[in-house]
Amino acid sequence: MKRVLVTGSSTGFGRELCTAFIERGWFVYATLRDARTRGRMFDAEGSAYPGAVRVLDLDVTNAAQRESAAAAVEAAGGLDCLINNAAYGQFGPCEETSEDDWRRQMEVNFFGPVLLTRRLMPALRASRGRVINISSILGLASFPLSAPYSASKFALEGWSESLHYELAPHGVQVALVEPGGFRTKFADNLRISPVPDGSPYAGQAAAYNRWREKRAARSGVPPVIVVRKIVALAERRRMPLRTLVGTDARLIDGLNRWLPRSVATNLLRRVYSKILS
Repeated sequence: MKRVLVTGSSTGFGRELCTAFIERGWFVYATLRDARTRGRMFDAEGSAYPGAVRVLDLDVTNAAQRESAAAAVEAAGGLDCLINNAAYGQFGPCEETSEDDWRRQMEVNFFGPVLLTRRLMPALRASRGRVINISSILGLASFPLSAPYSASKFALEGWSESLHYELAPHGVQVALVEPGGFRTKFADNLRISPVPDGSPYAGQAAAYNRWREKRAARSGVPPVIVVRKIVALAERRRMPLRTLVGTDARLIDGLNRWLPRSVATNLLRRVYSKILS
């Protein structure tokens, strides 16, 4: 039985991934913050597939919890796949976002995955396993008022690409998944920096909030598409470095990939100016 650890298992992609892997015959370490009070959310899977899931307490920013989770995995026989999924979005103008908010965004979305992966590297080398990092299209092409989140995902991209080549000689595969917009609870959990009325960014922030609310009101694409892609990656013989998921992600990436850089930049500037005016 293959063994996978999924961070951020309580909602969205993480929650769906745990169920999908269990149904495919994997043993799943579902990790949650405050697992003692929320761990029963996997009771149905535990009843249908006895012995296929173990819930671990894990805040990826907590060194003691990273150590405890890694020790539990090693004591139980190791790990075949790590999915770094836990993340949240900090949005708002760069100038209006506090230093604490900037640092928290990088701690959760970047340093958490780096340090957890680093700790689990011996187990992954032993199994010739794989690491799948959940990025975003905003890790390839940024959007105004998304600097903290986008910076964290750009960092994740750079680290993952380096790791992809670094671990290849050791038999460990590393991949990035870059989704566009999907119907998860990501929007419910994002944090937006407060912008006072007198701020030079007040108009942009108000326009951004209106645009975001309109997008949220539309029926999004269900996350099952992303989940299937990730499970398929974990089970294929060789993973590509990057996998884009979603029409919007492929469109934005295509603009940057196929148009001259200056043309793509000018086009996106005009689009974003209309959105935020």
